[in-house]
Amino acid sequence: VLSALALERDVVVRHLCVREVPRSGAPDQLLHQHGLSAPHVAGAARLLLQA
Repeated sequence: VLSALALERDVVVRHLCVREVPRSGAPDQLLHQHGLSAPHVAGAARLLLQA
């Protein structure tokens, strides 16, 4: 998706990704720990909508 938007102007994107070495754990716990849970994604979307 990002490569498709790369040529567009006035498009703001936010990378949501694992930024450190992942550890083992329950999927929900890991998503929360790395900022990839549903509330984190929704929060990032809200910030983009305010920009």
